[in-house]
Amino acid sequence: MLEEDGAAIGPIMKDRFSDLATNDPSTMDHSGASGRAAILEPGSRRLEMAYAIFAILVYLGVQFGLNDGDGSGELAVDAMATINQAIVLLVGGCFVLRHHRACLAALPVIWPFLLFLALAAMSSLWSQAPLASLRRSLTLATLMMFAVYAHAVLGTLLLCRLQVAAMWIVAFASFAVAAIVPASGFDIGGYAGAVRGVFTQKNSLGDSMVVGTVALSGIVLCRHRVTLADLVSLALALATIILAQATTSLLLCMAIVVVTTGILLVLDGRALAVFGLLTGLIAASLAVWIVYVVPVDLFDLLGKDSSLTGRAEVWTAVRRAIEDGSVLGYGYSAFWLPETPAAQNVWAALGWTTPSAHSGYLEVRLELGLPGLLLVAILGIASLAVAVRAWWAGDGATAAWALIVLMIIAVVNYDESSMPRPDIHLLQWILAFAACTTGDKPQSSEGQRPNITLATSEY
Repeated sequence: MLEEDGAAIGPIMKDRFSDLATNDPSTMDHSGASGRAAILEPGSRRLEMAYAIFAILVYLGVQFGLNDGDGSGELAVDAMATINQAIVLLVGGCFVLRHHRACLAALPVIWPFLLFLALAAMSSLWSQAPLASLRRSLTLATLMMFAVYAHAVLGTLLLCRLQVAAMWIVAFASFAVAAIVPASGFDIGGYAGAVRGVFTQKNSLGDSMVVGTVALSGIVLCRHRVTLADLVSLALALATIILAQATTSLLLCMAIVVVTTGILLVLDGRALAVFGLLTGLIAASLAVWIVYVVPVDLFDLLGKDSSLTGRAEVWTAVRRAIEDGSVLGYGYSAFWLPETPAAQNVWAALGWTTPSAHSGYLEVRLELGLPGLLLVAILGIASLAVAVRAWWAGDGATAAWALIVLMIIAVVNYDESSMPRPDIHLLQWILAFAACTTGDKPQSSEGQRPNITLATSEY
């Protein structure tokens, strides 16, 4: 099977996968693609992997504490999020310094994202809340630092595996919280029966399962086959989404599975049996969901009303705020603050307090204006370009996974404000872009290529 995998990915990779099969770091080549793994000793590797999982949990939005049961959704310890970000920055900074040559060599690969970071930081010059924009820009810079470190030192494929591991942690931790502390583990209001677990609301739990499924897709595409462990992970994600009553997440996961299996058929015609297995699993999950929800019409099936749970009203109010504001926007993460008059006007028009525009595209326009929208367009075009180039270069698995990442980001940002935020979706986008933007790069002085495709980024 290793021979088949190696042949599918390319002759260069045969020895790589043979090394991996032994699970013996001492057998790995200390040059080229496998040198990345070789620079990490077993003890250091475990430590850095543990840090990576912690960072993934932070960017997923996991709440390291219990939710209040009064309906506010606030954490008992608000400072925990700041502490977590500080840990990601300080510990990650130490690892970056340790592997500074590899990280510096990989930094130019994500140039479009660095432009976005520069615009976010510069927006503090005209922001209505300059300090808020600077602080949030630091958080964005921390995420990009972690992404560069992860790509250059750990590798994209290993990060995908760690994201799947984080998905398991989130699922079982959420089940445990719901069972032991129901007031914290279940959502409130109209979704009182939905599990929210270690998040402040149920949709975040569902989104974390989508992220894990995207990562699982990358692993499967790289391997060109599906294992029993993959099916179990997928079943866990679907079961968690059903318990969270996150219909949009369920539809996204099904779309990921269908697209992934279709790509497998293109890459390897023998994957027909995989398609049948996963299609059957999807059909069974959908049947369970339909029985559970008992929908009346399309909006009921999607768990929303005809106004998309109030989003249409929010979009109208946000567009009005955009028209009243500057062409440069209100500043990065500087709009939805209690002390800003513009946000107060939106809340007054709505009659309730919304924490975001519930649209990534509107959020970018609101905060970073037309320059922000232009940069997002450049990011999208550049990502498509490098994916197409990777496909024509023979790396169909990496290119296909990047397209899946882009698809999820485009859909998620239709009714959620993820795009301008330093969250897990942006992390996956950067990793996918970096994985596609690889080739015959000069090796760094540490003896490894700083930019390795998805197929080669593995211990």
